[in-house]
Parts: sequence; C-alpha cells; structure tokens
Amino acid sequence: MNDRSAKASLETLRRRLEDSVSQFMASDQGQRLIAWYEQLSRRDRLALRGLCGFAALVVLYSLLLQPLIDYSSRAQRRLLEEQELIAWLRANEPVAKAAAAASMAGRDQSVASLVNSSAKANELTIRRYEPAGDGSIRVWLEGAQFNSVVKWLYQLQSVHGYMPRNSPSSVSPNPVG
Repeated sequence: MNDRSAKASLETLRRRLEDSVSQFMASDQGQRLIAWYEQLSRRDRLALRGLCGFAALVVLYSLLLQPLIDYSSRAQRRLLEEQELIAWLRANEPVAKAAAAASMAGRDQSVASLVNSSAKANELTIRRYEPAGDGSIRVWLEGAQFNSVVKWLYQLQSVHGYMPRNSPSSVSPNPVG
C-alpha cells in the first residue's frame, strides 16, 4: 500500500467516523447523553474525560501496538532458530559429506542389484551391464518389448528415484511369429 492510498483510506475512515458520531448525536440517545453529561459537575466531567482518554489508550494499545510487539517477538524467535539451524548445519557439514561419500562408494553394487532385480520382475533379460565411473550403470537388454522397457524405466524413476539418461542407440527388430 503506497502513501497516497494509505492517506485516502485514513481520510475515508475519518469521514465515516465523523458521520457516525454526528448521526448518533442527532438521535434521541445522543441528545440524552449530552443532557446527562451537561448535568455532571465540573469535577465529574474531568474524571469522565480522563477515564475516556485512558480507555482510548487501552484500545489503541491492544489493537495496534500489542500485535506489532507480538509480531516482532515471533520474528526475533524465528531468526534465532534459523541462526541455530545454520550453525548446526555448518558444524555437521563434515559428517554429512563423509556419509554422502560412503553411500556413493557402495552405490554401484546397489544400483546393479536393483537394476537386475527390477528387470527380472518386469520380465526383461539383461544381456550385459557395466558400472560407469560417475556412479551410473550402463545396461544392454536382449529381446525386450518396447512397452516392457518403458514400464521398467518408469518404475526405476518413480519408485526408486533413478533417472535414465540415455536411450538405446540401436534396436534390432524382433519379429513376432
């Protein structure tokens, strides 16, 4: 909200409040309230004004200032929690890197066994596979139906989280007969 629209909103609110007060004061209840106020002694009027001023301050505090104070406190707490998390992450970075390296070291075998077992489950025959240097594996299939291969690749990706990178470069026709 820009400055101009904020001023316009405040001006609209001020006009509505003035209109509401004017309408109330013109009503019978407003006239009775004015008559009651004028009957009060000077000392009672002063006490009533002080009490109304105090009530206005309490309303102002509870509607405007307290929510701002609460928001500031929550933001400071969140900031401290995030700073603690960053410090913990930095302190445990070597442990995480060591665990990642250890899991990558044994990954070739686990990928190979996963590929082999999932291929058998999808009734695919693996002619050959070989681990690549980057943690991936190359697979050659024999006599595979296209739909079975697509289903198998989808399963590897969606269930196990392994993404195929290269599609087969040569396909030999397998006549059905």
